[in-house]
Amino acid sequence: MDNSKKNILYSVIIVLCVLLIGIALSYAFFTKKINANGEKSNAKVITGNLDVLLTTSKYINNTMVDLIDDADMFTKADKTTFNVKKAETSTVDNLSYDIYLVDINMDEELKNEDLKWALYDKDEPTDADVPIANGNFSQLDKAELQLNQSRIELSSTDVHNYTLYIWLSNNENNLQNDLLNKKFSAKVSVRAITG
Repeated sequence: MDNSKKNILYSVIIVLCVLLIGIALSYAFFTKKINANGEKSNAKVITGNLDVLLTTSKYINNTMVDLIDDADMFTKADKTTFNVKKAETSTVDNLSYDIYLVDINMDEELKNEDLKWALYDKDEPTDADVPIANGNFSQLDKAELQLNQSRIELSSTDVHNYTLYIWLSNNENNLQNDLLNKKFSAKVSVRAITG
């Protein structure tokens, strides 16, 4: 009699474990993840009831990279403006996203600390504004680069406006002739996730 009670107890424990594993796997499967690449001027990405709009003005494409003083970045650097918002048809409440540069195609010589980028959270930043993220391409080892360090929350009424600048910084302490007239291209991408 004692063995049958133990067997029933073990059976119940096994059934509960299998049920918990099934629930955990189902949750992981149904967590939605989307990508929005700047393929068109107004790229709309729809996955189930999660709709995100990425609107960008252009893609950064420079075939004759030239030196720019950091002080002249706002007026002379390559830039793209874009915004991210939740579409009216989206029924997802908790949405966050990351901003990437994708399809990066650049000459190897440009993978150094002098090719810089700065991301601002407004359409027309000024010298007084501080970038929300900045960096360089010295550690680039693949064709994409995440620009923000932590996920950005997006409510149903938010429209997030951004300007991204990319420039080859004039460094008077280094000879930079090997960096001139090189090619660089990339496009902005947004990856959103629920939950």
